[in-house]
Amino acid sequence: MGVLFVGARRAWRQLAAAEAYRDVARHLGLLVDTRGLSVQGTVRERRLWIGQVMVGYGSERRRRVRGVLGLRRPLGLGLLMRPLNTRARLRRRSRRMRVGMAALDKRYEFHGDEVDRVQALFGDEAVQAALAELATRWPRVLITDHFVRVSLLRPESTVEDLHALVSALERLAAAVEDARSRIPAPTRLRSTAEAWEPIAAALGLAFEPSLPAMAGERDGRAVLLSARRGADGYSATLQASLRLGEELGLQLRPQVEPDGYWSVGQDIQLGEPAFDRAFVVKGWDPDGVRERLSAPARLKLLELAQYGALQADDGILTVHDVPLDGLAIPAILELLTSTAAALEA
Repeated sequence: MGVLFVGARRAWRQLAAAEAYRDVARHLGLLVDTRGLSVQGTVRERRLWIGQVMVGYGSERRRRVRGVLGLRRPLGLGLLMRPLNTRARLRRRSRRMRVGMAALDKRYEFHGDEVDRVQALFGDEAVQAALAELATRWPRVLITDHFVRVSLLRPESTVEDLHALVSALERLAAAVEDARSRIPAPTRLRSTAEAWEPIAAALGLAFEPSLPAMAGERDGRAVLLSARRGADGYSATLQASLRLGEELGLQLRPQVEPDGYWSVGQDIQLGEPAFDRAFVVKGWDPDGVRERLSAPARLKLLELAQYGALQADDGILTVHDVPLDGLAIPAILELLTSTAAALEA
């Protein structure tokens, strides 16, 4: 009887969670997968994903439930904030980075390229308040240069709780972004910021010196260029908005990139060896995806991929790992926008 009760309760929670995902997806204009196990999309220019994900490898592979909200701009700090477990507390007591707030230093471990900038970020009162609010209900919080993430014990099974999670993630992301805008650019990017400012002016884009970044419109579409901190140092990321006019669940990634939170659907082959070797393509609507990935669009995507790691979804075309050299940026930006236009044709 006990086993039956536990099984019935688990099944009820899964059904309730799936219904909550569908209701929240309808309210926020998001996509929900066909099994009701995840919801994803864009909320006020930030990418959202909430649902189940497999972590680990082999016999250690486990199913986990996570909520992830992307930041509008990479922070460029090499930041990692995560809960401090007992082993880490003992092992790293003498050499841990501290942000100077006892409540945070006692609970989290911090990593970043420059201590003063990480301290300035978490010294912001709005960041502290939003982090405390989120962690009160969902204590396993992780923040990086690119997203805010929480790990859940189980899927939220009511619309109210799921909305509360999304709202709390949004408040923390907004507070982090606002605080970051008042912190100077990393030391290693000062010369990049100086070089990018006249380029932004020539392109008619707004310059953001703290990151550095430049944003605005080109050829009638939103574009963003920002510095990004990766494992191999700093590089540039270029983005252009896409208007495909329909929800395809498109996910285009380099073949070498492992699946992540945003991965959906089955691999879609285009029948062109060079293209199929270069990219993994997934989507809800394989025929619609193939139609968008026409021969001219494939040629443009392969050309653009020579400059960096290319990604695309229903709303954004992105190329990562572009060299910071400002001289090449206008030409790559022009290619990026023309590629977006080819995908929309």
